[in-house]
Amino acid sequence: MKKFIVLIFLFPVIMYAQTITPIANIQDSINIYNGQSVTIKGIVTIGAGITHGTMLNVFVQDESGRGIMLFDYSITSMYQQDLIRGNEIQLTGDVEEYNGITEITDFSYSVLQQGLQIPIIPLTIPEAQDHAYWEGTMVSVSGTLYENPYYAGGGYNVNIEDEDGETLTIRVWDSTGIDISDLEQGVPIITNGVVSVYNNNSQILPGYQEDIHIDITMPIIEDISISPQNPFFDEEISVTANVFDYDGSIMEVLLFYSLESNEDFMETEMNSIGNDNYETTIPALNTFTSEEDNFLIQIRATDDSLNVVTSAIMLIEISERAPLISNMQIINYPEPNDSLQISVNIEDTDGQIVEAQLLYKLNYYDTIYYADLEQDLADSTLYFGLIPGKSAGVTVNIGAYAMDDSSWVTIEYDLASYTFPVKTHKAILKVPPKPFDPYAGEKIIIDFYSKEDDKAILRIYNAEGKLMFTPQNIIIENPNGINQYEWDGRDKYQNLLPIGLYICYLEVINADTGSKKTAKAPIVIGAPLK
Repeated sequence: MKKFIVLIFLFPVIMYAQTITPIANIQDSINIYNGQSVTIKGIVTIGAGITHGTMLNVFVQDESGRGIMLFDYSITSMYQQDLIRGNEIQLTGDVEEYNGITEITDFSYSVLQQGLQIPIIPLTIPEAQDHAYWEGTMVSVSGTLYENPYYAGGGYNVNIEDEDGETLTIRVWDSTGIDISDLEQGVPIITNGVVSVYNNNSQILPGYQEDIHIDITMPIIEDISISPQNPFFDEEISVTANVFDYDGSIMEVLLFYSLESNEDFMETEMNSIGNDNYETTIPALNTFTSEEDNFLIQIRATDDSLNVVTSAIMLIEISERAPLISNMQIINYPEPNDSLQISVNIEDTDGQIVEAQLLYKLNYYDTIYYADLEQDLADSTLYFGLIPGKSAGVTVNIGAYAMDDSSWVTIEYDLASYTFPVKTHKAILKVPPKPFDPYAGEKIIIDFYSKEDDKAILRIYNAEGKLMFTPQNIIIENPNGINQYEWDGRDKYQNLLPIGLYICYLEVINADTGSKKTAKAPIVIGAPLK
């Protein structure tokens, strides 16, 4: 029997494990690692296509507490599938530094785990300002917006400050899709993001909506309004408010209201009408009292964490209804020196009228004249009055005054006007006694009167007597002799005349006899003082 001797040769197999380089080593010694190939292992804190829409800017952070950016000129579908927040990866690539940013390029990678919690380093604003150390690292900072966010070059700058006035910019790129519409000056926030560098200053790059958290736990009550804004005692009052909760939802909104004279508050629920707005209605004051009074209101909001906020007490002033003056009519159209008959409606919905008068002014003068009003026997809201007759060409500007039994007074001016007709050969010229500014687009009304069929010539002279413009040269066709011209301060060449004094001159020629009458009035072209 032959025996065989089997010789087994054992050769040692040497396995070389890849050396994992801590990211902190790379960041702290970039002068050594720049241009070198390294292998790192860490968790993706901001994934592909988040802070840049076309180039790859992915951030990875490891147990050394530091982060670094992975860069490529394009974003592949594999990048979008694998390089997502919370995935742990191992990769090998080349270290480069570009504009103060350390990055790894030309890399290969493998996904080790998915859905891990990302590492976040809490920093103060002064600490986060040290971009040379923290660049590429996912951090958390808090502060209050010291101005409203503003748009600049593909994203928003959200600027925050701490209690010591140290500032930092949160850069929210459009590609992140983060909604910052709730952020405004004065709002405190906590932001997670990667430290980056811009113009040799730190900025924080959040990547996802959850990276920005408004640091307010209590409900917010704002923009309380009432309608009508000046309610009367017999009107219901609608109360609306904007109520919201940054970190939860609103469970209940209540309105408390009472009479100012008796602070025994009643409550009613405010109903949501959308967009964080709530509304309810307070009954009219006269359902509680016949006396004069006001309302006090206060709003209380409760969120889903049972946090409760109450607004300051707000006073709603309630008015009794003042007399209502309306529908003034000229009953007759008198000749010169005949009385002018007027009718007007005056009513008081919560009482009665105890005094009523006509008010009127003549031409452009400010003196107020009075005429009695008599109540109609059949219609208690209808009043009649007589204004004494005036000379031809006088304009009466008419208003009314009324007082009720609660001493509420209503005064209405310029409800009607009447110019007594000119039926004889006259030259009547009326110009408002005040400067006007044609350089600001103002115009001035020139009234000129004479009898029908007279020829009327209207001229404008400067202070030296030089003719500047002849705006009217007409035969008067109005049977009442009333004419009006609106002047814009320009000469016949449509040039604006200089600031100064001008004379408006009216010449009227009788068509039958050729007799002439004249009138003149000053016009001042001015400008407002600067």
